[in-house]
Amino acid sequence: MINAKLNKARWLHIPMEIVDRELYPKLFLASEAIDNGWNCVIGTKKALIAAADQLPLGVIYLKSVIPSEYNNMMIFKQNGHRLVSLDEEGLIQSSLETLVNARYCDKTVEETEKFFCWGDIPCNALKKHYKQYSYKFTATGSPTADLWSLKAKNVFQDKVDNLHERFGKYILIPSSFAVPNHFMGPEEALNIMKRDNMFRGEEDYQYYKRYHDYVEKVFHRFLDLLPILSKEFPDYTIILRPHPSDNYETWKNATKDLENIHVVFEGTVSPWLLGAQAILHWGSTTGLEAYLQGRPVIGYTPYPEEEKLYDVLPHLVSIMTHNTQEVLDTLHHVLDNPNDWLENYPNVIKGHKELSKWIYNIDNKPAIKNIMAELNEMQLEPQIFDGKVKTGVKTLTIKEIIWRILEVVGKVPSIFKIFPERFQIGIKSRKFGRHKTKDICEEEIKIALKQLSDTPMAIKKLDDNLYYISKKQIE
Repeated sequence: MINAKLNKARWLHIPMEIVDRELYPKLFLASEAIDNGWNCVIGTKKALIAAADQLPLGVIYLKSVIPSEYNNMMIFKQNGHRLVSLDEEGLIQSSLETLVNARYCDKTVEETEKFFCWGDIPCNALKKHYKQYSYKFTATGSPTADLWSLKAKNVFQDKVDNLHERFGKYILIPSSFAVPNHFMGPEEALNIMKRDNMFRGEEDYQYYKRYHDYVEKVFHRFLDLLPILSKEFPDYTIILRPHPSDNYETWKNATKDLENIHVVFEGTVSPWLLGAQAILHWGSTTGLEAYLQGRPVIGYTPYPEEEKLYDVLPHLVSIMTHNTQEVLDTLHHVLDNPNDWLENYPNVIKGHKELSKWIYNIDNKPAIKNIMAELNEMQLEPQIFDGKVKTGVKTLTIKEIIWRILEVVGKVPSIFKIFPERFQIGIKSRKFGRHKTKDICEEEIKIALKQLSDTPMAIKKLDDNLYYISKKQIE
């Protein structure tokens, strides 16, 4: 039982957007915060915003500060909370210019007290661009990378064993093609960025449009590769894991006649990487994760000269291939030499040194310790919290009722097409939000915390998708 009288503490509130991707790293940070004498509330972004006026005053650990997040940020600030951020997507971008221009802006930077950066290179780029606020940026590394390199094998071994029981030996292909294969439609990745005010002008838009077109070409080459891989490796299962923002149906249609290829999006990607005999990708963050887990990672870039225009960071530590035959030969080699494959690819070892400039904590102390050192410097008044949030009966607003009716009516294609563009976008956006998010499972939190920390934790559900975590008290 949580005893409120014994829980006067500083508070760290952690909102999440894509639960499957964020839950374990953010619980790892929460466990470190609790070991430092803090208490935590963790939940979906929507749940934390709804409860912002009822939570004890504390620090909000934001996933990003893209321009469209400004109003949400102000809800937290107006209720007395303080803002810090580590951009979950601040590592893999088409360029540093895209990072500083699209994922940050003057007004969100102004409202945020501290920024934790994946590494020195992105941190220095942000300091240079936002000179007035350069003191706010610190290279700490990311709890996500901590999990990749420090905890993944111990935390996920049971899940790895289960995957081997289900699929046997498998090759994993993680998609990073949500740009041309977006859930809301092929052009929606650009349109979303436009609506979120992530372009500073026509030049930004045209740059990203060229990048979009480039990624689309690579995407189609990957689609062409699938039947060849299926035939070449009949004794292996090939798992195609969509990106959270992908249109899954595109992949399912492309593989429907390929018996040994399965399209599966299920849980966090870490155990899937650990269990794979090899990983084949283009530009995926999971390529970095797999490398740090010691897995053989093959990158396929059929347009190497064009790719030089962009920062495709995961390829630093991937065995790079440029045509179908190279892909097949390299896969055969790493599959036939599971224990000493790395010795034949010195460029991968060389890439580690460059990667350490982008991900601070692969050669330094864990990011969770760096971040907590920064948070501990903040002057915060400890707060008492009784562990209660008034939920009441969730009544629908008139606006919500109208949207739900529109969604139902909009399922008829002929009617949907005559809706004004604003309604079409709204319906697609709501459907997309449900597609890429999921509810938080209390049992999964309990299991994860036991695997991530030796400290006994007390967990209490405050509301749907909202949990209070503290050190367990003995009464």
